[in-house]
Amino acid sequence: VLEQRLGRGDEASEHYKAATGGALPEDLPSLEAMERLLRTQENPAELAEVLAAIAQKLPDDAVDRKKQVLSELARLCAEQLGDKSRAISVLKQLIAMDERNEAALHQLDALLEDMGQPDARIDVLKSLSELGSANPQVADDLLKLAEVMVQLNRFEDALQNYRAELM
Repeated sequence: VLEQRLGRGDEASEHYKAATGGALPEDLPSLEAMERLLRTQENPAELAEVLAAIAQKLPDDAVDRKKQVLSELARLCAEQLGDKSRAISVLKQLIAMDERNEAALHQLDALLEDMGQPDARIDVLKSLSELGSANPQVADDLLKLAEVMVQLNRFEDALQNYRAELM
């Protein structure tokens, strides 16, 4: 009521916190209401916590909504919170739900590159290359895979990827 009728979102958010003893609400409708409130405020850390709770509470049949929430949470963690480790963890959850999610795989590869994790990148780049024509960047991903192999002194594997790129 405070937020919808009076435009007092900060106060409404405080009432939610007071009602739950400072913890996040347990039920999905309250979490979603809190999400709407936090979107109007500049508090990405709290929004990230609420999105994580929503992802956990969503029913199994709400797959598309859960993917959307996890995708937003990963982006929020990486871009606004600077928590790349958490973003990686969230993206892995998202990819576990949809192994052919090209956007999530590319985001994960970029974060792993930023974090200096070439070993972990190999599996991600292999997954991207296995998407074939469903991945418009497959040629670039094969080259990246070969470069990572060279970086790890796996020259035979790198050569195979360079050949795959040429064919």
